[in-house]
Amino acid sequence: MTRLSRPLVVAHRGNSALAPENTLAAIRAASMAGADFAECDVRLSRDSVPILAHDQTLHRTAGLGAKVADLDWDDLQTIDVGGWFSPCFAGETIPSLAAALSCMTASFGLVLELKDADMAPAVAEVIRREECDLGSLVFFSFYMKALRELDVLG
Repeated sequence: MTRLSRPLVVAHRGNSALAPENTLAAIRAASMAGADFAECDVRLSRDSVPILAHDQTLHRTAGLGAKVADLDWDDLQTIDVGGWFSPCFAGETIPSLAAALSCMTASFGLVLELKDADMAPAVAEVIRREECDLGSLVFFSFYMKALRELDVLG
């Protein structure tokens, strides 16, 4: 492991103090604040699109009882997950992992928590398609199976 000259700064769920968690607004706010990484939670939609969401349901962030895994990407991307945070963020929607990856820069990356055991192939596909700098990504999960399956990226 490489020794760093300073601690890395990781913004939890993006800069969730200033913008609704796990949204592009929160990721951009983390980058603008000078964080090295934004930590984001990744789940799969019913049609296997990796999206950013912490909870299994949309109750807390959208006022809906629906489970993320029971909705297709077409439905998820229309759901307002910003209005609960502030009227300024009304209309902020659930981002895809691909959209989140587009926020990375040479000095700003993402820490991705894989929330489901069987999601690594879909996540790896998006990362390959987006041609991401693997050095700007960190993965963690409670599911070692998911982390082992990401070894194909390296």
